Amino acid sequence: VAMMLSFTFRLEDEAKEIEDAVEAVLDEGFLTNDIGGELTTDEITEKILEKI
Repeated sequence: VAMMLSFTFRLEDEAKEIEDAVEAVLDEGFLTNDIGGELTTDEITEKILEKI
């Protein structure tokens, strides 16, 4: 989504906000099963949305 906002719509600030939120959530140790965590995609999405 961040790449779409940045490259397609030239919304760099909005893209950066999403990227920063994703990075913060991952840095805090919130992970989905496919990358070694226990959260569902819905749960990780909620964590990211809380950061935005």
